[in-house]
Amino acid sequence: MGTDTDTDRGYAEDYARNIARELAELDAGRVDDETHETPYAAVLAWAEGAALDAEYTLSAAGGLRGVSILRTSGGPGCWVDAHGDGTATVRVTFGRERAAYTCRAEAFDAWAWDYAEAITGAR
Repeated sequence: MGTDTDTDRGYAEDYARNIARELAELDAGRVDDETHETPYAAVLAWAEGAALDAEYTLSAAGGLRGVSILRTSGGPGCWVDAHGDGTATVRVTFGRERAAYTCRAEAFDAWAWDYAEAITGAR
């Protein structure tokens, strides 16, 4: 499952789709051709090498509203937004190209929200 949103076709779109494939592999418990006991364990291995930074959005009442994980910077900039519903949106910028790709990413989504809750203390 995946949907393009407001995409300027090109490198950014291909990059977003590749990261979405990475997230789908995590749901299957795989990262970098290595299989892990659980999808969550795969996400932990992925995040160790791929999660560069994180941003959290909190409500006025202090509740967690959103989580974004920086996947790459420099060449293409890539953020992965966890939605708290088992999906994620991969957002890529490369020069003037922009792409966004939403996909199923249950393991990533669960990890991102757990991580954000642990860091912020928000629920």
